[in-house]
Amino acid sequence: MQKIWLTVLGISLIFIATCLGSALVFLLKKQTKTKFNIFLMGITAGVMLSASVFGLLVPAIEQAKQLGNFKSCITLFSILAGAMLLIALDKLVKRFNNGNKKTFKLFIAITLHNIPEGLSVGLAFGFAISVNQLSAYFSALSLAIGIALQNVPESLAVTLPIKQQRGKLKAFIFGVLSGVVEPIFAVVGLILASKLTILMPHILAMSAGAMLLVTLEEVLPDAHCESGHFGTFWCVLGFILMLLLEMFL
Repeated sequence: MQKIWLTVLGISLIFIATCLGSALVFLLKKQTKTKFNIFLMGITAGVMLSASVFGLLVPAIEQAKQLGNFKSCITLFSILAGAMLLIALDKLVKRFNNGNKKTFKLFIAITLHNIPEGLSVGLAFGFAISVNQLSAYFSALSLAIGIALQNVPESLAVTLPIKQQRGKLKAFIFGVLSGVVEPIFAVVGLILASKLTILMPHILAMSAGAMLLVTLEEVLPDAHCESGHFGTFWCVLGFILMLLLEMFL
């Protein structure tokens, strides 16, 4: 029974953290000063860049190395595939105005990013079930806690640009919806733990490609604007913030 509760707790935590991070958007004023907006966009860009590199690309490369050199190279093409997927989706929403297209692309990028996180938690608990050792369950729970802590600033990051376009409530809804895939794919990973491992490097790399594209194309330009080094400085700090979470969690 304890092992079942640990599994339920781990899968639930990652989504609860996303909801919490998204809810932080309500603490921000409806109208914020331009300089504060640039500060928020800078932090957002840094968080997304760091998450795409250290949370997605590095694990993708490390896992691909275990599959052999050739498959490692194939994984790199998955980065391009992820970016091209987002471009293709962007083409499908041309009927929307530019603001809606930006909202859609950011939402898709973060959602894609959350899929491998959910899978990784599910796979970890799937492994724990297979070995049936309590220590493995606690190890999987530690992974879930680490991802949950990262989800708070990441989910806030997705709500901030949407808040500028569509208001707090819709930003919150988009943030929560972007995290719904995590528990869903955690369950998928839990069920198919023995079969999904070989696909994880490609899923991680595709998610990284999508996130890199939307960060460089949409978020980073808003952070820089005409602020000189101000937005770029906060982008670097946002990058370091997520790097610290990756290092210690």
